[in-house]
Amino acid sequence: MKTNMIKILAILLLVILQLSFFSKWSFFSVIPNLIYLVSLVLLLRGFFQDALLVASLGGLFLDLASPLRFGIYTLLLLAVLLLLNFVILKAVPPPNIGWIYFFLVMIFLFLNLIIFLYARIPPGPQIIYDALINGFWGIIVYFLTGRFLKPQEEIRLV
Repeated sequence: MKTNMIKILAILLLVILQLSFFSKWSFFSVIPNLIYLVSLVLLLRGFFQDALLVASLGGLFLDLASPLRFGIYTLLLLAVLLLLNFVILKAVPPPNIGWIYFFLVMIFLFLNLIIFLYARIPPGPQIIYDALINGFWGIIVYFLTGRFLKPQEEIRLV
């Protein structure tokens, strides 16, 4: 119970950082999407349940602050996480740094394209900048989570 409350507070802190601090501190008009980054990195690290928790709660908090219809961030991120976990990550080799960067850039290109098309805004070069910079932030988050999270033990049948 105590660890779940700590996780929820950490997710709330990430949302507050994303919406207040990083929205004022952008590079090429790109705001790092911490909720998407953390949930994707947790999925790559093998923490599927924690990735779903971050995606669902963080997505709901982002939906509350978004001018788009309620639920678009949450549903989009949950659909991408489920697709990645059950289809793509089963078929790819263990990640290295180049693969992780490419993976994150492609996912952010896809997510940004869907959101732009949903909002009926013609996508421009901004979605490429956003994907490249968020991919770089994703590498930083990947290494930080590697230092603080211990790998989960697998259940093996004898």
